Amino acid sequence: IFFRVSNMPPKKKAKLSVAWEWKNDEGSFVSFADDDCEMLEKAYATKATSFTTKDFIFNKTHKTMYEINFAKMLQINLETKAKRPIRRKSPDKPEVLYEWFTDDLTWAAFDPVDCKLLETAYSSSSATLFSTKDL
Repeated sequence: IFFRVSNMPPKKKAKLSVAWEWKNDEGSFVSFADDDCEMLEKAYATKATSFTTKDFIFNKTHKTMYEINFAKMLQINLETKAKRPIRRKSPDKPEVLYEWFTDDLTWAAFDPVDCKLLETAYSSSSATLFSTKDL
C-alpha cells in the first residue's frame, strides 16, 4: 500500500496546531508563549533529539542558555542545571491529511480518526515503523 501526506488548508489563520507546555514548581503544566511554541515546534519537526536557545520570550532580559531535550522532554537551564518537564500537546484534529493509493489508481483520504493515529505514530520519538490493527 502506498500512502502520502499532504497539508490540509487551514480553516482560519489563528493559533498553532500544537501546544507546548512546561511543568511549574506546583506540578501543573503551563503553556509556553505562542512564539516559544512556534520555535519549539520548528525544532521538533527537524527530528533532532535536542537543541539550545536563548530565545524564549521569558528570557529576553536574562539571555540564559537553555537546552531543550526532546528525547527526555526536558527544558534544562544550562547555568543552574535546573530541569523542567515539557510536553507537546497535539490537536484533536490532524493538520495533515493522510491518503492511500486505491486499486482504482486514485488517492483516497484516511478517516480523520486514522489520520490522528498515523500522525501520533509519525510524531513519536520512537521507531519510524509501527503496526496497528486500529485502522
